[in-house]
This record gives sequence, structure tokens and C-alpha cells, in this order.
Amino acid sequence: MKKWMKMACVGTLAAAMLFTGCSNKSQNAEESTSVSESDTTEAVEADGLSKITTLGNYKGIEVEKRDTSVTDEEVQDQLDIIVANNPTMEEVTNRAIAEGDTVNLTYVGTQEDGTEFDNGTVDLVIGSGQFIDGFEDGLIGANIGDEVTLNLTFPEDYFETSLAGQPAVFAVTIHSISVQTDAVLDDAFVDELTSGEYTTVDAYRQYLREIMEDQNEQAAEQEMLYAILEQVAAESEFELSDADVAATSAEIRSYYDSMASAYGITIETLTGKTTEEVEEIIQQGSEQTLQWNLILEKIAEEEKVELTEEDYENFAVDNGYGSLEQLRSLADEDEIREVVLIEKITPILLDYATINESEAAQ
Repeated sequence: MKKWMKMACVGTLAAAMLFTGCSNKSQNAEESTSVSESDTTEAVEADGLSKITTLGNYKGIEVEKRDTSVTDEEVQDQLDIIVANNPTMEEVTNRAIAEGDTVNLTYVGTQEDGTEFDNGTVDLVIGSGQFIDGFEDGLIGANIGDEVTLNLTFPEDYFETSLAGQPAVFAVTIHSISVQTDAVLDDAFVDELTSGEYTTVDAYRQYLREIMEDQNEQAAEQEMLYAILEQVAAESEFELSDADVAATSAEIRSYYDSMASAYGITIETLTGKTTEEVEEIIQQGSEQTLQWNLILEKIAEEEKVELTEEDYENFAVDNGYGSLEQLRSLADEDEIREVVLIEKITPILLDYATINESEAAQ
């Protein structure tokens, strides 16, 4: 969360440029499939000496607002996704396990000498490949209540090196068999899905529409804010310290390295760009980040904007953190101030702006 907050309104140039042309990432995948060494780079200390010497005009800037309306088709598409992601599970009692069944089972895994290395109770989809080769296939044909013994061998490249290539015995007890069927979008489905908060399809459909419209509105506001900041930055003058730029670059790099490492790849593989291209983009993004933050601080000073404890508390609650105390346990005060300031300055800048709405939005 800490890094997310830092990136809430910064590194935008880096994000846009890094993920332009990502279609090339597959051709680079063979060249690099491990996490970049820079993922472990020590944090770089900023000195806080960067400053804005001339603030460009931030009033009367002309920006375009995209259409934020939501069509019936878009709402229906979202409903279709929700229905597909919430299938109905029906228990089967009159036949043996077959491919595609969801089986509730308890297993105990032991090595050749009888040493237990794992156990548990799980819902396993037969054919999903969740367990090692032979485990799921070995259960096909078994019935509820059966105790099945599977003599298997772990693959040589198994992630747990102590078990790699080793024989093992799994004692499995079958508790239940279920099959997955497509859910039906009706009032009963909505009632169960929302735990009674919505009891009809029409009410839930309207709820989704409002959520989607709100998301579109927020995205449009963010786009307009970025457009305003870009124009203000173009007319402003800055003195950025090397230490601040380096520290911000390190944070942006760490953020995207973490994103890439979640897939077990490097940022270069993720984006389809060379290391040199990545570093150049991150450098530009760090400078933009600092400039935008300086602009926001300067505008807050010009507009005599002060952040109150209530502003912090409202931000914490509105963004799902439960309380300000919880938010402060997850991020430092400077990072919290940045995002709260963005939230408070945005409506001021939009009020000053000349907004041209698309015809559909009017």
C-alpha cells in the first residue's frame, strides 16, 4: 500500500511510456525470466532541496472531459462477468469422481521412511493441475468415503528442493463431490451474492451502473488533473536536486520491479523495453513526479489550503482504511499528506479550468 500511495499521482509519464509497446514482452521473455537485481537495491535518500522558482498559470486552463456515461451494454457486460465468476456448485452423490469435478478431500503426504511432510483438507478441481502429476488422475473413479493411496514421485524441478525427485505416498480420503454449473441471473442469485443488500436484478443493475459511472467520473477527473499539471509544469521553472531525483527514480523503479516480480519476470520483460530505455523513462518520470508535487504544494500555498485532521480522517474512511490510525500504520506521514493534498487541490484546479465536455457527456 505504501508504494501505491506514492504512485497515486506520480510517475504518470513513466507508467504511460513504460507500458507503450508492451506487446514485445513475449519475445524478450526467453532472454530474462528472473527478477531484476535492482529489486534489492538499497533505498536512496532524498535531501528535499528541490524547489519551484516560478509557478506557471494554473487558472483558466482548457481541458477535455471524456464521456463518463455508461451504456446498457456495458452494465450487462459487467453483470455477465459477475455471473460467470460466481458459478453454482451442486453436490453429486450418485457417481464416482470424474474430470472437472470439485472434490473435497483430506490428504496426508509421507516420504518413503514414513515422515509426514504435508497434510490438509482442500477443495480440488480434478484436472486443474494444482497437485503434482498423478494425484488428480489417481482420484478419478473414486467415490465419496473412499480412502485412496497414491504412490507418486515429485518432479525433479519441484520448488521444495528437499522433495524434488523424491517418491511420496499420499493417503487421501474423499468427503464430497461437486460439479460447477453456470449461475442464472435472477433475483435469488442477486440476493445471495449481495447477502440481501439487493434483492432484485433491477436494483443490482442500477447499483452497478452508479458504481461504473462513479469510476468513469473519477478517471475523467484524474485525466483532467494530469492535463492541467502538464500545462502548469510547462510554464513553470524548477530547481531539482540530484538526490531528490535519484530517490524518486529508485521508488518508481522499485514499484515497477515489484509489479514484474509478481509474475516472476523483470521489468524489461514486462514492458518489452531495454534496460537503457527503462532507466531513461524512469528518470523522466521522476523529474515529472517532483515537478508535479512542487506545483501542488505551491498552489496549496497560493490558495491558502490547509490540511486538517478531518481531511485525513475522511480520506482514510473514504478509501477503505477503516480509520486514520490504520492508514498511518501503513504509510508515513509525508506520503499520506501527498495523496490527501491531491484530493483537496483537484476540485480547486477543476473549478478554475475551462472544461470542454464531449457531446455524449453533455
